[in-house]
Amino acid sequence: MSCQSGCQCGSKDGNISGIKISARPGVSLGADAGTKKGIALAQLGQLLDYPDGDYLSKMDKLSASILTAYPRAAKQLQKFQAMGRDMGPGEMEELYTRTFDLAALASPYITGYIYGDENFDRGTLMATLSENYALLGFDLKGELPDHLAVMLRFSSWLDGETLDELISYCLLKPVAEMIEQLKEADNPYFFLLSAIDTVLNSAPSGESVS
Repeated sequence: MSCQSGCQCGSKDGNISGIKISARPGVSLGADAGTKKGIALAQLGQLLDYPDGDYLSKMDKLSASILTAYPRAAKQLQKFQAMGRDMGPGEMEELYTRTFDLAALASPYITGYIYGDENFDRGTLMATLSENYALLGFDLKGELPDHLAVMLRFSSWLDGETLDELISYCLLKPVAEMIEQLKEADNPYFFLLSAIDTVLNSAPSGESVS
């Protein structure tokens, strides 16, 4: 499980190629500090967390939030919602585990797609990500630093230029491969990942939310 040519997220020395993760001058860090695109990705990233009791309610709120800015992504998210509503909470939990956890259909850890599962550079890049998160006081909420949900939530902490580089170097190829892995599985998370992919491939991040 590795990226095809062109994915440059990690270099041999563990640095993120060309990406300097930092907050914009004069902007407080947090979920409201980034661009509209970054905040949309962070919202979608919340749906990659383990489904809790208010998961369906969260889906409804996030779909409404994304509808105006990313209508195509919202349609894909609505398909995910519809399939999720047909499942009980227990089924959603089982689906999540089957998809992303035990014997995962699509591993959520992006370094595996970049380097392959057994490459030592995975650990080096994960350490670099952890250092960057710690520098900014970003909370991993108990997850590993290369978990897709973590990296999407972190998107809302970045300025437009840095976010676009992170997307190009670290996110596009892994998300595309995850979608491909779920394509034939009749899996609702195919539509959530497709919505994420739509936002990732949308126009550059542009202006921040103020």
